[in-house]
Amino acid sequence: MRRMMIAGVLAAGLAACGGAEEPAAEAHQGEAEAAVAEAKPAADPAPAAPDPAETAREEAEAFVRDLYVRMEDDAFAPLAESMDQTVFTAEVVRMLDRARDGADGGVHPALEADPVCLCQDPYGLTLRDVSVTEATADRAAVRARFDFGKEGDAESARAPLFILRREADGWRVDDIRTDEGFSFRRTLAE
Repeated sequence: MRRMMIAGVLAAGLAACGGAEEPAAEAHQGEAEAAVAEAKPAADPAPAAPDPAETAREEAEAFVRDLYVRMEDDAFAPLAESMDQTVFTAEVVRMLDRARDGADGGVHPALEADPVCLCQDPYGLTLRDVSVTEATADRAAVRARFDFGKEGDAESARAPLFILRREADGWRVDDIRTDEGFSFRRTLAE
């Protein structure tokens, strides 16, 4: 009998031990699954729609930078009839055509110098900075700072403000202004 009792106690002890291990194993397995789930990257969130003003800032800055890159090409002449539509808005192109047609003695004040470099000859022009001062989806103001290879020389420094408009085929110059009161559009209208 004593043997049976010992066997019963042993069996009960083993059953109790086995029963205690099962929930612990299940808890361990649940913890492991939770750790794997935490380590698993969540699905990538849908990309946010681009901010139209930020896109406009980037594109407008790139357009003005490109104007100065193009200045390095001797064939680039912003006021040339063959190129003016890639530089200026349709309205400014119409103003340029009127200025060409109605020029007194063949010369209009707006056509005497290149309005992009504010000069006759861009030789030595070094672009120092381009910064967007204002931008919406279809209009931007971009300041270009450059000199003619004489950094720090106030006489050679220029900082025109480009007023840009987005047209069907991209950004175009609608006006060029200086802090001294020059406006390319106003000069064209004279």
